[in-house]
Amino acid sequence: MIQARECGNWTILSLLGEGGMGEVFLARHKYLGTPGAVKGLSLFLTRDEKFRDRFLQEAQMQAQLRHPHIAPVLDYIVEHDQSYLVIEYLSGGSFADLIERSNSPLDQGQALTWIRQALAALDYAHQRGVIHRDIKPSNIMLDEHGNAKVVD
Repeated sequence: MIQARECGNWTILSLLGEGGMGEVFLARHKYLGTPGAVKGLSLFLTRDEKFRDRFLQEAQMQAQLRHPHIAPVLDYIVEHDQSYLVIEYLSGGSFADLIERSNSPLDQGQALTWIRQALAALDYAHQRGVIHRDIKPSNIMLDEHGNAKVVD
């Protein structure tokens, strides 16, 4: 997907995951040293102008949302006819990861806290006319402090 180790002002460090839309990489800003998650569209989708436009529109909408439980957009890059979205890197992994790793049921109180945080984020977005359309455990992530944040 990304041929070089550089993408805009970001240095790609490692692959975090792959999905139907493309790949997500852990990256570090070249000048500021801050981490970010770089989401790159697959080559197949990048060739579709309609899809590229939709990806940009979704990035623009997400960039307008300022809520403690929505991962903020840090950058948007178009390079070599490919589009990349950079969001906050969330080191705690996703709910899907947490459920998969857990050998026992999640603590009910903690699970309710995370659900309330995610619902507050979705309510905030809905009040601004933004509908998520793909809420699932892999799109709810945890930050380094254990707070839930909605992504995608």
